[in-house]
Amino acid sequence: MASPGSLVEYFHNKKLLCALCLSVDRKEQLQVRTEENREDKVAKTKLVLTSSESLAPNSDNQTIVQWLRSAAHRREACCQEVSLADLWELTAEEGCAFSLVELANIQFSKPLPEQLSGLYRALERDKLWFVRKGQDYQPRSAEQIQETRQRLQAEEERARERGYLTAWLKALWNGQPLPSDGHFEKSQSRYLNWIREVALHGNEASRFKEIQSLFKELEISGKDAPFRLMIKAGLWGPDEFLQLHRCHPPIDFSPEMLTAAADLRERLQTELSKTERLDLTSLAAVTIDDPWTSEVDDGLTLERLEDGYRVGIHIADASTFLDPGSQLDEEALERGTTIYLPERKIRMVPDILGDELCSLIEGQDRLAFSFLVDFDEQLQVRGHRFADTKIRVAQRLNYQQADALLEARQPGDLLTLYEIALALRTHRQAAGAVTLPFPRVNIRVEAPPDEEPQISITRDQSEAPAQVLVSEMMILANGLSGGYFAEHSVPALFRSQPDPEKPIPAEVDTAPENLYKLRRLMKKGEVGMTPARHSGLGKEAYSQSTSPIRRYVDLIAHRQLKAHLRTGEPFYTAEQLEPMMQRLERTTHQAEQLERERKQYWTLRYLEQKRWAEMDAVVLQNFPDKHWVQLSSILYETDCPLVPKKPLSPGTRLKVRIETVFPREQGLRVTPVLDDE
Repeated sequence: MASPGSLVEYFHNKKLLCALCLSVDRKEQLQVRTEENREDKVAKTKLVLTSSESLAPNSDNQTIVQWLRSAAHRREACCQEVSLADLWELTAEEGCAFSLVELANIQFSKPLPEQLSGLYRALERDKLWFVRKGQDYQPRSAEQIQETRQRLQAEEERARERGYLTAWLKALWNGQPLPSDGHFEKSQSRYLNWIREVALHGNEASRFKEIQSLFKELEISGKDAPFRLMIKAGLWGPDEFLQLHRCHPPIDFSPEMLTAAADLRERLQTELSKTERLDLTSLAAVTIDDPWTSEVDDGLTLERLEDGYRVGIHIADASTFLDPGSQLDEEALERGTTIYLPERKIRMVPDILGDELCSLIEGQDRLAFSFLVDFDEQLQVRGHRFADTKIRVAQRLNYQQADALLEARQPGDLLTLYEIALALRTHRQAAGAVTLPFPRVNIRVEAPPDEEPQISITRDQSEAPAQVLVSEMMILANGLSGGYFAEHSVPALFRSQPDPEKPIPAEVDTAPENLYKLRRLMKKGEVGMTPARHSGLGKEAYSQSTSPIRRYVDLIAHRQLKAHLRTGEPFYTAEQLEPMMQRLERTTHQAEQLERERKQYWTLRYLEQKRWAEMDAVVLQNFPDKHWVQLSSILYETDCPLVPKKPLSPGTRLKVRIETVFPREQGLRVTPVLDDE
């Protein structure tokens, strides 16, 4: 029985302590002093062991603590001497449970208090040989020992792993030298994958709670902590595109596909030598693209006829290289389209095809599928035909170079092509086309390793001569494709657009605030397998066919056209096209979302570099609590606080100050610059 002066043992914070009973109250609560020199209250029911050893409770604290520590030391020494394996050998065959005292008698014959305590400590720490049942201990069977040994080893390994990984993550977070143990490399990768998933999916990640608890334990804080840890681990960069990881479209091509693409070089030479291809290499083809374009998929030629002109719209013949059902073709279908991000391209086909074999490279013979359109002297279409051709690009121009030549008004093929393009536009407008000039914004990012990215934003004029020339020729070709499919009832993927909510005249005020208002009247384009009017373009049937290097829809159009022209039968049936259309709509929609989000991010990163600078803006629309404005130089739209007691009507020019930018959260705050500032 515990009484004042008794040495007792009890658990505190999972540690077995020796203590001296100082007093016992009426509620059977013991006032004790522990080996840690701390006073405590312990219920008698919480005591583990009571020893016959005693010390006067009124002894000074130093004497008590030294006495308790000496007792604890002796008990630990006895614990180390205990051989539970030997004790198990002596008791296993009995088939019954033993009390602590009984086991102590077997182990020590006449156990001292410290030996009893030492045995208790050994039994509590090593669960391999005996299992506790109430106050007794049952020897395990040999099979149970084997199972328990394996379980305990696994638990020890997990504890070692977690101890190493927490130290590793803490050092990684704090930028300290990292511990290294090759035994845990796979564990490091596993934890980083869990952290990656949390960075991407937040509380929807399967390991969110586990990682959240781990971060709390390691004092790693911040909403974006998983993202920053991935940067510190060198797996992501500060401008990592998380949505790309979430959508995980295919990015790199396998070595097998790259080899298959390289093997097609021989096919190029074989096809160029075929006499059934119409040889147009004597015509001086010209291409017009952005300076950075590497996959040149369209070129133009002009022939002067006795009573008019023949315009050649030559489209890269990708269908000759991509055999239906091949590994390359299936991969192109899976990707659906090339994704154009400001800092990179995610290709539909490997570079060897897109930039080399299919691309209409200046000075080299290339395969094309050509739309040959005849015009009379009044620049009206009088006939057309399709043909497999080989062409040679005599001149590659960028839009700025082409604009300079056209604005100089020098007579020549380029100027005549432009005049034909203007006639085509006039004809479309007469057919109800809506030609709102929406300028194009080009965002380019150069991001050398370990350097701040260089962001440039430029805007093109949609009504610039070269833009008009190229767009009208592509609209013409796509309209001819759609018209052929509709006329011959060939299954195809048609693009259409319902009429605007209100009629839009051909000639409109092109001020930003007016274009903003008119743009909202336009309805979204649609894709279907039935020809329908495209109101924006003024075409009764329209099917994209001018970019088969970068859009699978256009590749389908080429296959349909070629097969029907050759045999009178389409390559794909309607039943085959229907699921392909649905599949391509998903990939195209995803690509558009990725492009839009990434352009938004880099625009905000660009504005981040201009924080506190002033920029020209124009009011597009007013709301009760804000203005909606457009930053004039980059055509970026955002809200802006109202100017107190100074309402600004749409069209008002003003300056705004860039105050707060959150690129990753896609947030921006601008404030109007008042006249008296």
